[in-house]
Amino acid sequence: MVDLQVFPYLEVRLHFVLQVYERSTMARAQDKKVKSTTKIPPHNLEAEQAVLGGVLINNEALNNLMDALAPGDFYREAHSSLYQGMLELYTLGEPIDVITLSRTIARKGLTEKTGGNEYLASLVDAVSTSAGIVHHASIIKDLSVRRKLIAQCSTISDSCFQEWGDTEALLEMAEQSIFDIAEEQINEGFQALNDVIRSSFKKLESVAGFDGYVTGIPSGFKDFDGYT
Repeated sequence: MVDLQVFPYLEVRLHFVLQVYERSTMARAQDKKVKSTTKIPPHNLEAEQAVLGGVLINNEALNNLMDALAPGDFYREAHSSLYQGMLELYTLGEPIDVITLSRTIARKGLTEKTGGNEYLASLVDAVSTSAGIVHHASIIKDLSVRRKLIAQCSTISDSCFQEWGDTEALLEMAEQSIFDIAEEQINEGFQALNDVIRSSFKKLESVAGFDGYVTGIPSGFKDFDGYT
């Protein structure tokens, strides 16, 4: 014989189970939605590894990079720290190899975060030449600019959704932020050191072969202009 007093209890339990199921279903759906809309920022770890490995096997290659490629251009934080260490060693006039770089990283307490000596050795093994280092650095720089654009566009978008504020000022902020990124890209172009030296020598040769009285801007004082 069925106890009728049990039914209200079962009904409550069933209602509770249904609520839990609905919430879990909604949570899974929301999680899938987040995963589908979340995008990984553009980057190329292989190019970053190629640049770091190229510098380790040929320190002189850093001459072609240091004025245009900054530590912040690397996507992986460990790579940024390693490149910063390379720049510091270069500034001190010390060789850049697995031993010296690992010591520099260790002094900062970043050995574990950067992978240690094993990872440094793998960077050397990953490349056989530094010939393509400028090309790989250009890839890193290009993707860095894209990440900066994404970040700025996100900031601009958030500002646009705010009800308060001056629209004209918002436009100026948006234009300036994009202009700053574009200007950085233009001013920090890559140029091989050999090309820079060759161009400089051509300018010196043209000045040396100049037959005029003054090679620069005349000052109006002949004796002074004779020294220029």
